[in-house]
Amino acid sequence: LAWDIPSTGFVHVSMWSTSVFWACDIGIHFLTAYYQDGELIRDARKIARHYIQSWFVPDAAVVICDWTSIAIGATLDASDTSR
Repeated sequence: LAWDIPSTGFVHVSMWSTSVFWACDIGIHFLTAYYQDGELIRDARKIARHYIQSWFVPDAAVVICDWTSIAIGATLDASDTSR
């Protein structure tokens, strides 16, 4: 959005693949056990609470920015082609 780079070819594939990757990464982190004091924690509620209190906010911010950028780009592309 800062530069007028056309989202075609490699840029388009990269934009979509990174957005999908980070969105899936959030879901995977809700299923990933972790160690606490040498003990492997596999309880789903504890895993979710741990992830939300640690990396969920930065991960969500990245995903929201990515998908917002894609939505804005698609809207701008649609308005350019309708003229």
